[in-house]
Amino acid sequence: MLTYVLLSAQGELDDKQKMELWESDSMQKAFDEGKYYVATHIRLESNDHAFIYVDHEYTDTVIQDMEIRQLFLATKLLMPGDRESFYSLIINSLPKEDLQIHKIIWALDEFRSETRNGDVGMYMLATWLVAKPTPGDPYYYIEARRNYFNRFGVSIPMGFMRVHGKTLDVEVMDMSEADYFPLRKFRKMAAGR
Repeated sequence: MLTYVLLSAQGELDDKQKMELWESDSMQKAFDEGKYYVATHIRLESNDHAFIYVDHEYTDTVIQDMEIRQLFLATKLLMPGDRESFYSLIINSLPKEDLQIHKIIWALDEFRSETRNGDVGMYMLATWLVAKPTPGDPYYYIEARRNYFNRFGVSIPMGFMRVHGKTLDVEVMDMSEADYFPLRKFRKMAAGR
């Protein structure tokens, strides 16, 4: 598996290299065939394609139950039979206000369409709560990430949003402007391009 990760991180592999590595690496093969799933991507709601990215730093600060926190830290890969119960256990341990922020982002048509119109089967889209409100900054900061299946666990940022902690207004970062804009204005700007 390490060989595959290192080679794929260097650039695109040709089809022959991919097949040779895939056949020689039972872990990568199982991941690609849907027999293993990364434990850091948690399904937000059952029977949905909405996933959230959860890292160790986040779970250390928000999961109060030490047994569940240890389970998360010890789990790297999930098999299909364990997957949904693991998701449920972790989701039920996370703060409800954090989950609400993820659901707001996943409710956006533009975000949902990314899962329908993207390279179907090539990646999993996830939201990642990067920062929570502080006394000096009232926003939750969310990063949209793509987890590419052909690059075992590689997760790449694709967009940034923030949600006001009190009003729940969404702002989207326009990468060309390097600034956040209210959702309505961002939609107008995107339509004008």
